[in-house]
Amino acid sequence: MWPPNWIKDYASLTQYQHRKKWIDIEVTMTAELLSPPNWIKDYASLTQYQHRKKWIDIEVTMSAELLSEPEAEKQSSAKYDTKRHDAKTLEQRQQGLKP
Repeated sequence: MWPPNWIKDYASLTQYQHRKKWIDIEVTMTAELLSPPNWIKDYASLTQYQHRKKWIDIEVTMSAELLSEPEAEKQSSAKYDTKRHDAKTLEQRQQGLKP
């Protein structure tokens, strides 16, 4: 299922492109942590946090490929955009992810 539960539960999703396309996700959250949770270590690159029971701001970016969409819709370019990112920005960011 997409998006993964940790995004729905812990962060606000600002953009993604699905239908078997590479996507760029930028999430921001505030949390009270004793140590970084596993989902940060496993799925995201942590850019900043303050621990020891302090409130923190975490901003993470990750790339992922979705496999759950039907083959027929593979070429679709459906997007989810918010105020922070428009379609052009998404396309530019997506270009940077390709090797």
